[in-house]
Amino acid sequence: MTDLRRAVLIATKLKGFVQAADLAGIFALTPSAIEMVLEALESEGMVVSRLAGQKLSAAGAGQAAAIWAEDARFIGIRDLFRIAEDVEQLAPIFKPILSDWRMIKTKDGPTRNTHRDIAYDDALIDELFSACDQLKPILLDLGKVLPRCGFYKGRLENALKALEEADTRFVADDDVDSVAVIWFEVVGDVSNLKGAVSG
Repeated sequence: MTDLRRAVLIATKLKGFVQAADLAGIFALTPSAIEMVLEALESEGMVVSRLAGQKLSAAGAGQAAAIWAEDARFIGIRDLFRIAEDVEQLAPIFKPILSDWRMIKTKDGPTRNTHRDIAYDDALIDELFSACDQLKPILLDLGKVLPRCGFYKGRLENALKALEEADTRFVADDDVDSVAVIWFEVVGDVSNLKGAVSG
C-alpha cells in the first residue's frame, strides 16, 4: 500500500467521515485524485460510502490498526516513545489555548467566546503560534521516521499562513483544516502508534 493510501486510510479513521474535497486540501491533491484512492479502498472493502461521506468499514478499521502496528515497528520503540513524549509534553500547552479560544473565564463561570474582544483573541493566537513553533520540529522528526506523516507539517504551516492572513477559522474550526484539527489528529495518530506497541 502506498504512503498516500496509508495516509488516507488513517485520516479517514481519525476523522470518522471524510469527503474527497476535504482530503484533497489536506494532501495538496485534486479531489479526483483522492476519489480514486477512496474508490480503490472501497473496492477492497476498506471504505463504505454514506450520505455524510466515506467511513472505514470493519475491515478498514482492522487495516488501520495493522498499519499503526507496522508503522510502530518501522519507527522503532526508542524513536516512537521519544516522539510520543514530545507530543504529550505539548498537551498542557495546547489544551488551555484551544479551550480559552472557545470559552472565556468570567467571575460567573465560563461563557462562550463571541470573538468580539480582539485583544483577547490576538493574545491567544500569539500563544498558539508559540506552541506551534514547538510542534513544528516534532512533526518534521515524525515525517522523517514515518513518511506518511510528512503531511502534518505542511498542513500546520498552511493553517498558520491562513491565521497570518487574519482567517481566525484556522484556530479551531472543524470545517477547515485548522490548527486544532491537525493537533488532535497528530495526538490520535501518535497515541495509536504508541498503543500498538505498549498495549
